[in-house]
Amino acid sequence: MLLRLEMLVCLGPTFVYLPTAVVLVPHQLRLAIGENLTESWIPVAYYVGVACLFIGVLSIWKWLRTRRRLLSRLPTTCLLSAGICVLPLGPVGTFALGGFEGLTSLAILIFIVLPLSSVLHLGFLARDYLCAKIPA
Repeated sequence: MLLRLEMLVCLGPTFVYLPTAVVLVPHQLRLAIGENLTESWIPVAYYVGVACLFIGVLSIWKWLRTRRRLLSRLPTTCLLSAGICVLPLGPVGTFALGGFEGLTSLAILIFIVLPLSSVLHLGFLARDYLCAKIPA
């Protein structure tokens, strides 16, 4: 129960942005490719990374609940790593690149620190799943 609450509080704000990708990603791709705007790749990378993070967290969640694997170790680790790497590109990165002066430490806490700490905690709980055991 507490793990569900942690995931909801820590990862919820990040995953809420996923449905907007349906509208935003095609438009950003058109701008990036058609208009040659390199800044348009940032939201595309963010949404792809958050989708990777979602799949990786789902894989760990299934392992923790049922001890059955959704994906093997290497793809799950790669998905989580990709998702962690793009967290700074999200709303906080967009505001910082746009020169938004109202960017507070609360936004950094909500969109970077909390998801990162939650993924690290889930990784610690599923360390037997993510780390191969070395034979003695």
